[in-house]
Amino acid sequence: MSRTNSSTFASSLLSRLRLGLLPVVAALAMGLSGCIHYDDGADSRMYWTFAGRDCGRAGVDTVQIFIESRDGYVYDSAIVACERGYVDFYDLPSGDVWVTALGFDRRGAYATWDFYRNIRMHHGYNELTLELIPSGAR
Repeated sequence: MSRTNSSTFASSLLSRLRLGLLPVVAALAMGLSGCIHYDDGADSRMYWTFAGRDCGRAGVDTVQIFIESRDGYVYDSAIVACERGYVDFYDLPSGDVWVTALGFDRRGAYATWDFYRNIRMHHGYNELTLELIPSGAR
């Protein structure tokens, strides 16, 4: 094989390899360009306390928590036995949320303790302690 023939052969082979790889590269690109979900939400564990008192000394039987947007959209809420001491929330938005926590006595007719605050939720896990104060103390 002459030098011209070998370079033509090499060029032809390289051309065929490129054409053969083209569908593979295209398939990989399409497969990797699918919808990829990035979790940009926040999870939170919220504890509560009543001016340093436990549930029994504060007379609180249940705690109700609302997590809302500034315009009142409720992202999540929970009613929990006070003695549990915490509640977990998942898939909340990152950023500012309005948190309302209410402590109810056994009758549950009205809140005897409360907490109202704008809180910044960070991406990932957030651990908070809500310091409830006697209702009407504001």
